[in-house]
Amino acid sequence: VTPIIGVALFTAGSMDAFHTLAADSLISATAANENQTVAEIDHALSRLEKGCYGISEESGEPIAYERLLVIPWTRKGLSD
Repeated sequence: VTPIIGVALFTAGSMDAFHTLAADSLISATAANENQTVAEIDHALSRLEKGCYGISEESGEPIAYERLLVIPWTRKGLSD
């Protein structure tokens, strides 16, 4: 078989390694995102305990109720 110029030929083994690497990368990125979300939720719970939940950390203005329904751990309003 003559390879087409510019097209890499992969063996079954190299494709398995590629899929494993891609899956590992996806799992790592997902875990990092989940860890960040948990940290944001913990911060929101702390703000709730302090009595400042729902107040923008940037402007000091109330965060819209609708925004808090969508992203309850948000730190700021849409206009910040």
